[in-house]
Amino acid sequence: MRFLLLPNNLQTDAVEYTSSLAVKLKKLGHTPLILQESATDGRFSGVEIWMPDQSDPDMLLIAGGDGTVLRALRQLGRCDLPVWGVNFGHLGYLTECEPDGAEAALERILSGAYTVEQRTVLAGELLRADGGQGASFLAFNEANICRAAMARALRLELSVGGSFVRSLSADGIILSTPTGSTAYNFSAGGPILLPTMDCFAITSVCPHAALSCALVADGSDTVSVRVHIAQQEPGAAPLLVADGCERFELRDGDEVRMFRAAEKLRLVKTCRENFYARLQQKLAQG
Repeated sequence: MRFLLLPNNLQTDAVEYTSSLAVKLKKLGHTPLILQESATDGRFSGVEIWMPDQSDPDMLLIAGGDGTVLRALRQLGRCDLPVWGVNFGHLGYLTECEPDGAEAALERILSGAYTVEQRTVLAGELLRADGGQGASFLAFNEANICRAAMARALRLELSVGGSFVRSLSADGIILSTPTGSTAYNFSAGGPILLPTMDCFAITSVCPHAALSCALVADGSDTVSVRVHIAQQEPGAAPLLVADGCERFELRDGDEVRMFRAAEKLRLVKTCRENFYARLQQKLAQG
């Protein structure tokens, strides 16, 4: 098998684990691959550099936390390859195991004793009110619309499946995938969703309303949010943020449309896992 190794290059323990993994894979007759950015690290000497125009690896092996997984997927610009993650971060909802369980999990992968769990991915497009150039994006955890620091609350018009739902004044609004429901969405008081569900959570951030409960939209629905800014303050434009990585400034009247992507996030699982037990464990870590 061909494995593309993607460590968090800022974490010494993650890089050391990945370099030792490369040695082990080669001894077992498999092919470890790295990206050009890791090639300058002497610990990966002799490991083949993978380029996007070459044949696909069979699996991505990511060593880091949830942020490392999200950045790796964005760097590659695709999510159709199976992802196995070893957690060197904090919570690690997107990773499959901790370092002390990685050896046993790898043995199951190499013997073919694993499954691939498919997760819903969010796609979206930014439509400019003035007809100017918009943008498109993908989000594995969430997309959120937020006011700038020290700026006034936003006026937002929310529609789901082509039907107007409500208008609200808030600091922002979050559209979360089931995978991302335990992240920013949960911190904002949104619901936790089973990661394999086909739906989205819609959660407002600090709404000025007596009724401000979160909503759950079907995965087949398109969710639309139109942004109204009463007074545009210099240097204080609200933002559209995808997974905390990709950012777009918003202007009065802009519309953000979000819907289920054609792609699926594919996470490798080497053992049967009770989501609620894992959730309890992660939440206890805080």
